[in-house]
This record gives sequence, C-alpha cells and structure tokens, in this order.
Amino acid sequence: MLITAEKIRHPLVSRWCGLGCKNQAGNVSVFFGLAAVPLFAAMGFAVDYGSSSRARSQLQAALDAATLAAVADSASHEDPAAQTGQRLEADLARLGLAAKTTVSSDASGKVTVVAEMEKPTLFLNLIGEKTVKIRAMSSAVSGAGGPMDLAIAFDTTGSMAGAKLANAQQAASDLVDLVFKLPNSSTPNPNVRVGLVPFDFHVNVGTQYRGAAWMSVPPDYTDSGNACWPVYARLAVPAHVTASCDGTQDCSYDDYNDYAHQTGTYCYTHTWEGCVGSQSDPTDSLIPASAANTVPGLLDTWCSAPLQRLTNDPAALKASIASFTAQNETYIAPGLLWGWRVLSDDPAGPFHDGGPKAATNKRLILMTDGANTHSASYPDHNGTDTAAANTKLLQVCDKVKADGIQVYTIAFEVTDSTIIDVLTQCSSGPPFFYNAHTIADLTGAFHNIGAELTRPRLTN
Repeated sequence: MLITAEKIRHPLVSRWCGLGCKNQAGNVSVFFGLAAVPLFAAMGFAVDYGSSSRARSQLQAALDAATLAAVADSASHEDPAAQTGQRLEADLARLGLAAKTTVSSDASGKVTVVAEMEKPTLFLNLIGEKTVKIRAMSSAVSGAGGPMDLAIAFDTTGSMAGAKLANAQQAASDLVDLVFKLPNSSTPNPNVRVGLVPFDFHVNVGTQYRGAAWMSVPPDYTDSGNACWPVYARLAVPAHVTASCDGTQDCSYDDYNDYAHQTGTYCYTHTWEGCVGSQSDPTDSLIPASAANTVPGLLDTWCSAPLQRLTNDPAALKASIASFTAQNETYIAPGLLWGWRVLSDDPAGPFHDGGPKAATNKRLILMTDGANTHSASYPDHNGTDTAAANTKLLQVCDKVKADGIQVYTIAFEVTDSTIIDVLTQCSSGPPFFYNAHTIADLTGAFHNIGAELTRPRLTN
C-alpha cells in the first residue's frame, strides 16, 4: 500500500505539509522505493551471512574431528591421508555439505586438511551474488603440537635395588619409545628431545665438564701410608710388597711379636668421579652457574650414573637408562634442579640446551621411592635435616613451575606421608601426581604420562 500525503489526516501534519505535500506524493513513493533496495540487500546479506557462518562452523568441526582421528589412528593405517579423506567425505555428506578437500601429512606425523566449498545464496542471488565461498583448514599432530623437551629425574638410591630398579628402567625405556614414535616410521619424532638425571644424594654431571667455567673441582692428589699390613708369622709372610707409587717395599719380620710389621708405603689417589655438590644457599635452587658462582665437584665421592643432556637419540637414552645402578641415600632437590638445568635455555645455565620458552613445550618427570635422608651441608650433602631438605625441594619445584615447565611427580612405594604431601605440592596439580604403590602402578604412571604427552592435538 502506497502512503501519500493525501492519506495523512493529522492536523499538525497537515499544517506542516500544506499544499506542497500533494504535489510531492510521487517523490515520496520514489524515495521509499529507492530506500527499500539497500534495506532489502542488508537483510539478505544478514540471512546469507548467518547461513554461511553456520556452514563454515560445521565444516571446521568436521575437519578438526577428521584430523584428530587421523593422527590417533595413524599407527594402524598405512595411509592416514586416505583414511582422513574417507572419514571426512562421510561426515560432510551427513551434514549435507559438498566440499573439495585436500589432505596431506609430513615427516613429523602432522596431518593437515584444507576444504573449500561454495554455498548458494538465498537473497543475495537477487543482486547477482549467487554463491559465498567458504574455506577451512585443520592440522593435528601427536604430542605437544610442536617442539617438546622432556627431562626425567630418576631416583637411583640403594632402596631401588633389584626388581624395583629393573622395572623402573623398563618403564622409562618404554616412555622413551612412546614419545619418539612416529606413525608408520622408524625415524624418531624430530619435535621431541629427552634428557635424563639419575640421582641419589648427589648428581653426576660427567667428568668431561671438569674444565668447564661453571665447575670448580680440586685437583686429584695422592697420599701414602703403610704398604705391609700386619700378618701373623705362622701364615705366609711376604718378603716384598709392590706399592703403586714407590715400587718395591720391604716388609720386615719381627720374631718377638710374631708378625710382619709395616715398613713400606702404599699410595692412594683421590679423584673426581663427576659427582657434584651444591652452591651456597639460595643459589642451590637456581639455574645459573658461572666462574663467579661455580658448581663444586667432590673428590672421593661415588654417585649415580652421569646425566644425559637433551637428545633426539632414543638409543642413547635407553643405553643411559640401562646403565643406572642403585646405591647411596636420598636427597631429591639436586635431582630436580639438574632436571631443570637440562631443560633450560637460560644462557647463564651450565648447558642452556632447551628450546625457547615461547616455542617449546617443556615437561619434567620426578620419580623417587623414598623420603629425603640427606640435606645440604655445603658444598656436600652430608646433612641429616629432613625438614630443610623438603623445604629446599619445594623451593626448586616452585621455581621450575614458575619457569613454565609442567611437572609430573611419582612416589614409588613411598609410605612417608610427609614426602607424599611434598611431591603432591611439587607437581603441577593433583592430576600430575602419581602415588605408585606397586611396580604395576609405576609402569602405569609412566604409560599414562606418555599417553598424555603423545595425545593428538590441534595445531591451528
């Protein structure tokens, strides 16, 4: 119905309009007609835009589901791209969408899907826009969705001897296999690196770092003593004893006392086997080590196997794990500290091998089977203050987590409620703490962590 001035009867409007309104009736009709065109186009755009947005959301959801499923299933399929294409085709048909899709995968196991479609318009078709182009892309990968550095701080104290150590070594080796596994490939995942820090109440950094600027190791030295120990005359009495530093030494026989007394010398060399103590408090809970604040090397100290810096070589890692032996007592904080140092990219650190924080997913696993029995006595760890040792462990834990590293803790056959509480607090939250009461629980803990680390993730 056309509204003109002649149909307006309100007196105020009539007074305002006057006689000129009657002459402008045609102009009003033209005005409303012209205004209706953009108004109609805007309404049509809103309807068609909403429809295309819904279609794009459906398309993106279908792509995400297909790529995640492809990565999850890729170990059992020879051609993940073909499997993804078939799955996606079925999903799109169910949604009533027709799209052209391209599926690809790369050496790291990442699957990428790109889909393009043209959706017919309803209203914009009237002004010449017959279709709206829609494009979506999805990528997924197994694991962290990018570079991942993992350190394992592994308790090798005497209480781990026997089946406990053997099974823990197997669980850690299985974890190494899992995190490096690429679908349908024998090549290790290039996005993953792993480091190892076995510990007892010291950590062994390796004797190759004796001359490093951040190390301070006293020189080896030799001292001497008696070469001939007392031997009863009724037994064989040596005429001579060979000592390592002074050659042949005479041992005399005392007929009155009926034993050979000690007239020779023996030699003992004091050496460094790679074991380190602690810098002074509070730097013993920080990454930096330098010529101005060195890590003390301890002579005549035997400890765990040497740590393994970050590497992409699963065989080297598994060989290192196999070399672990059980000995000594427990001081956990240094094990965690050196695990952090292994992961760090801080140039002030001993190694700074870790990837850049912004681009690298960093994880640390701490496994121990007991409470702290030693504490720092600076530079050694011969103290027995358990409370101080627990406090130091929590200090290191807090700093590791503040550095953006996700911490998993495993208590293996631990009955001490205090250290269980400390390990729970040390983790990145309750889901990241495992209380392994049995060997089966420990194996399950490592498996669950590996499954979480390798879970398929969207990367875009």
